[in-house]
Amino acid sequence: EQPSLLRLPMRFVTTGFVRREVNDAFLTDRTGGSALLEYRWKKPYLINFGYRFEQVHTFEREPDPLFPFDIRLRIAPLTAGFSRDTRDQILDATRGSFLSHIAEWAPLTLGSQLHFAKYFGQYFYYRTLAEPSVVPWSGETRSRLVYAGGVRYGIASGLGDQDLIPSERFYGGGSTTVRGFAQDRLGPIAGSSAVGGESMFVVNNELRFPIYRFFDGAAFVDAGNVFERWRDFRLNDLRFTSGAGLRLRTPYFLIRVDYGRVLNGRPGDPGGRFYFGIGQAF
Repeated sequence: EQPSLLRLPMRFVTTGFVRREVNDAFLTDRTGGSALLEYRWKKPYLINFGYRFEQVHTFEREPDPLFPFDIRLRIAPLTAGFSRDTRDQILDATRGSFLSHIAEWAPLTLGSQLHFAKYFGQYFYYRTLAEPSVVPWSGETRSRLVYAGGVRYGIASGLGDQDLIPSERFYGGGSTTVRGFAQDRLGPIAGSSAVGGESMFVVNNELRFPIYRFFDGAAFVDAGNVFERWRDFRLNDLRFTSGAGLRLRTPYFLIRVDYGRVLNGRPGDPGGRFYFGIGQAF
C-alpha cells in the first residue's frame, strides 16, 4: 500500500490472494492479484479504479464420473467503485447509511478468457428510535431500538456469445440475504444444486429492540430472488420470508440466532430455517 501516488492524493494498493469459495455443489479456487487506485473525497466518499487478474478453477465437490464439471479460466476485469459510508459502526450500526456501486468489465484484450460485464449495488439505512443507554455485561452505550433496512441489486452477462461460469453468477438465500432459505438456495436449481443467476434482487427490513439486560430481539421481513437470465427479472416474482431473532450482547461480540419462514412457498421450498451467527445480519 502506498498512501499517495506521484504526490497525488490517491492511495495505491496492490493485493495478492489465494481463496477458496464453497458452494453446496462446487468449489471455486482463485489465485491472483489486483492493483487499485483509491481517492477519498471529503470523509464519507470513496472512489476507486483497478484491474484484477486471477486464475479461477471451478469444480464439483462430488464429480459426476460420466459428465464431470471442471472449468479453468483466466479472469481479468477492469473495476470501478463508488461508496458513501456514514454509519456510526460498521458491524452493528444504529444510525447512518452505507451506499456502494461496483462495476466490472472484462475484455479479452486485457488477458481475460471470459468476456463479461457485471454490476452490483447496495444501500443500507439505520435509524435510531430510542435514546442510548448502557448495556449490562458488554458495558457499551448505545441505542437498542433501531430500524435497519437494505436493498441489493446485481446484474451480469457474458459478452460475445459467452455464458457466465458459476463462480461469476449471483446467489441468494441464507442468514445475510433472504432468511428462510438455505445458503445460496434461492433461485435457479439444477437437479439438487443451486446454479446461480445473472441477476439478483434482495430487500431487508428489520426492527431491533431490547428484551432484558444484554438480550435483544429482532423482527424481520425479507424479500428477493435470483434470476437465471438478467432479462427474467420481475418484481412480481420475488420470494417473501419473515421471522424473528435473538441477540446476545457480550463484551467481545454479538451472537445472533434467527428463524425465518417462507411466506409464499412453492413445491420443494423449505417451511423455515434457523440461523446462527456472529454480528448483525446486515
